[in-house]
This record gives sequence, structure tokens and C-alpha cells, in this order.
Amino acid sequence: MILDKLLEMSNGQSLTTSALSDYSVSTAVLLRNVGKGTPLYAVVSIDTAVATADAAKTVIFSVVSDSTANLATSAVTQLATRAYTGTVLTAGRELIVIPLPPIDLEATDLYFGMYYTLSTTFTAFTVSAYIATEVQTNV
Repeated sequence: MILDKLLEMSNGQSLTTSALSDYSVSTAVLLRNVGKGTPLYAVVSIDTAVATADAAKTVIFSVVSDSTANLATSAVTQLATRAYTGTVLTAGRELIVIPLPPIDLEATDLYFGMYYTLSTTFTAFTVSAYIATEVQTNV
């Protein structure tokens, strides 16, 4: 699969506590590169596994939008996954796929990103997240 750097929200981002993604994606880029009416997905991959000691802890993966690129002004949760326990967050596991809502051109929230909600402090593990029009399942 070929990934567009402009559609990347995290690239090997290390997580130990709840955090916003390192990058955001502008809706202008999405509309220019993908076009109106194309279904979009936020895709999360686990790059390095959660430590055995963190097996009972949980992570929720949320798609957020904001009016600023750093997602720090007033991020709004658009969609969120269920809570995943550390035991299932293994490196190379099946991708976590979140269908994105249609983009509202009248909205003031022009940037999409991720928010990773960790139930408590973890030993570091890494994730990557991006927006895609199709999801490859044999990664």
C-alpha cells in the first residue's frame, strides 16, 4: 500500500499517556487529493506491542477535529473506538479502522487528527495512523 505523507497523523508515535497525534490532516488536502463522495477511513496500526505488564490497561482511539492544525484549541471527538486492552495491542495486529464522517465544508473544524486515551500510564508502545480511501488487510 502507498501512503500519502499529507494524510499521516502519527508515524511511529510513542505513547505512555493520553495524547494527541503528532500531525493533523487538513480537510483542504483531503478534498483536493481524494474528492467529494469518496469514503474515508482513519487507520491505526500498532508498530511496537504493549508491554506484558500493561495487558489489563486500555486504550481508546478517537478521531478528533479542530480549527487549528495543532488540534489544541478545541478538539471535538468525531468518532471513537471501544476500549482495547493491552493484551490485543500486539505489533502487526489487524489494523484498527475507523470510518470517517462526511466532511462538512461549512464547518470551522478544518483539521483531523487522533486522540489516544490511555486508561493509565503505559510502558511506551508505538502507533501509526493515517487516512485512507481503502484499507489493506494483509499488512
